[in-house]
Amino acid sequence: MDYKLVTRGFTPTEAVNDYVDKKASKLEKVLPEGDHVHGEVKIERENKDFRAEITFHIRGAIIRTEETTSDIYASVDNAVDSMEKKLEKYKNKRMARHRNAKATAEEITAVFGTAEQEDEYDEISKNKRFFLRPMNVEEAKLQLDMLGHSFFVFKNADTDEINLIYKRQNKSMGLIEFEV
Repeated sequence: MDYKLVTRGFTPTEAVNDYVDKKASKLEKVLPEGDHVHGEVKIERENKDFRAEITFHIRGAIIRTEETTSDIYASVDNAVDSMEKKLEKYKNKRMARHRNAKATAEEITAVFGTAEQEDEYDEISKNKRFFLRPMNVEEAKLQLDMLGHSFFVFKNADTDEINLIYKRQNKSMGLIEFEV
């Protein structure tokens, strides 16, 4: 993690620099692994108060926190604690998104098979064309059940996009929304 300390309205002492370094190293433990993080710790003196502002740039995201107290160390402590909570939340959301993406990839593989399985099929033996009638997800579920297939492609009436609904192995249904 790279960060720079910026001050305004006062000149930081060596004790303040050491304290900020110590607190910044605490945040390194919470940062997502493998990401290059650039940060800025800004401490401003405004009359009798000190405002500590911490900003991190992580993979296109900007995470910022700001705390003001009459004590410079308390301002830094509060800002670091607040940033720690925000970083944990960011990290958890990213991990959840990664798990969901991995699960979706596994679901697609379960429905459509892997490339190795596709080698067993040399040619297309049947070709169908059908009209994509706009319908909501509930109607598509009904159509899927009525047809007895493992998946159903439809035009979503709510989003006006092409979607695929499919039966999962655990007896639930999945919905794939394509992005173009």
